[in-house]
Amino acid sequence: MEENITFVQSIKHQLLSMEIKSDCCKRSFITGTEIFARSRKNEFTDAINEYKEKLSRKKRKAFFEDSEPAGYVVDEESGLKLPVSSGRICPSCFANLIRGAFLVCGRASKSEKNLHLEMVMPSREARMLLSEYLSELGFVPKEAIRRGEILLYYKKYETVEDFLTYIGASASTLDLMNSAIMSELRTSVNRQRNCDTGNIQKTVDAAMRQTDAIKAIIEFGALKDLPRTLRQTAEIRLAHPMDSLDDITELHGGEISRSGVNHRLKKIVEFAEKKGYLK
Repeated sequence: MEENITFVQSIKHQLLSMEIKSDCCKRSFITGTEIFARSRKNEFTDAINEYKEKLSRKKRKAFFEDSEPAGYVVDEESGLKLPVSSGRICPSCFANLIRGAFLVCGRASKSEKNLHLEMVMPSREARMLLSEYLSELGFVPKEAIRRGEILLYYKKYETVEDFLTYIGASASTLDLMNSAIMSELRTSVNRQRNCDTGNIQKTVDAAMRQTDAIKAIIEFGALKDLPRTLRQTAEIRLAHPMDSLDDITELHGGEISRSGVNHRLKKIVEFAEKKGYLK
């Protein structure tokens, strides 16, 4: 497969590579492609027709007539209308029906910020029918009309992932999950980087404020008014204006802790502010 393949092309290639074994599922798939097909051809039309021919070369009896179910029973446990084949219920028929529908009328796109999956309906009757089935399966679609096209669509990551898994495009589901994980990782890294940058800026601002306070105290001849311990810390900070708090602590020779040095520097700034030496 080409490296620059689009998201929707990847999905449809997956759907066309699947094997359908059950006859009722084959008929359900073909029914989906016939009911929801649009009149215009697309890049997958020939591949879909070839795939349908491989599934069955016998005359097919459709499950639908005039866009309404013609052969189904209601499953007691799920409440879903399930197509009937040879007197038995096959829950997989719905997945194949919708898989066929998506192949002929589905579109999808994704980016770092947006995800969109839609199906373009050939008629209002088709829209009502597919919307009913999707809703019964828990995939309640949003509806819209765009440039004259009747659309059923999804935008939420979780819903699109579940929908793709249901119709058999599990590789695309994993691709979406990986994209979401990478996006969250990038967001986390950027958040951490911004946090680190913010912390660095705060540290620089604090060091400059402390240095300005010490210079102001010296200019006003008030350094002698500070206690001996504060004068010691002031002299070290003035000699090393851009050093980190850890470095300033180390320059004290281990006689005081980091928090103790930080407390002294705050006291120096407060002294300068209280005396009016520093605005």
